[in-house]
Amino acid sequence: SVPSGWHRLRALLREPATPVAAYALSDLDSDLRDAPPDCRHFFEVVLRRAPDLRTALDLARIFGVVPGTLMSRFCRAGLPSPKAYLAHSRLLHAAYLFRTGGHSITDVAHRLDYSSPQSFCRHLRESLGLTAGEFRRRMPFDVALRHFRDRLVAPYRDRLLTFHPFGTWPGDHGQPAA
Repeated sequence: SVPSGWHRLRALLREPATPVAAYALSDLDSDLRDAPPDCRHFFEVVLRRAPDLRTALDLARIFGVVPGTLMSRFCRAGLPSPKAYLAHSRLLHAAYLFRTGGHSITDVAHRLDYSSPQSFCRHLRESLGLTAGEFRRRMPFDVALRHFRDRLVAPYRDRLLTFHPFGTWPGDHGQPAA
């Protein structure tokens, strides 16, 4: 109930809960170090919660924003959609599960809450143009992480450094936009 306790609780909740989130956030730190706190928070949540989030609607609920509003903020900023960040974060988790060994395609699909192994395979084909077997062979975790960074972060770094996904804009004194 003391202020330092609340600060510590918030810090603990922001810490990556999975090895995937920890590795990815560490790798992205150089790109996102100077990004606004709400932008960094978006990446932390997307990377940490990807295994149990299936849609951008789920993501918007977690952030407490209207899904269309969240998507339009990304669009107006010229960034990939929140759905793209979520989809590729889920693939990072898949690559990590394949890396740790002993996981079948079906097991990975179920662990990541895909409706079926076929749905997981369709996602891979649509996102990367790979079959699940090709993904397993050609996209080990470090390659998948580099792909995430090269495709979704590095080209947009300048925009991300000023991006406020939850409606906080410079000059509004930290108040969310209506």
